[in-house]
Amino acid sequence: MTVVIGPLLRGDNHGRLGKSIATRADIRQKLEENSEAVSHLDALFVNETQFLKDREARHLTRKINGGNVAALILVAVAGGGIVYGLVSVAIASIGKPVLFWLFMVVAGLVGLFAIALTSFDLGTLYEPPREKSR
Repeated sequence: MTVVIGPLLRGDNHGRLGKSIATRADIRQKLEENSEAVSHLDALFVNETQFLKDREARHLTRKINGGNVAALILVAVAGGGIVYGLVSVAIASIGKPVLFWLFMVVAGLVGLFAIALTSFDLGTLYEPPREKSR
């Protein structure tokens, strides 16, 4: 958790690209006397910072896809409800071990399926960017 939450609390959410830019800035300070290396690093900085700026602008302007969020919630709630019902039936049939384990295995499979569907849907929470018409 600290690996994920720490950078967010510090405001450092640029990932590897931000670290790469910071590392190259340190290297640039050490190479001040080599003008050719400094000019190459400056060109690299321009490209990387432009890419970082474009990426952050896309992240700030993206829109949530309401239909996909609704489907995500529906799959999660339905999967949880079905698992709850199957586990309840399994507990009710605890006197018959074959039925108990059958319902428990089916509940586990349904739960794994619902988790898989939910996790695949997480990648589509935002609408894809549209090309601007000219």
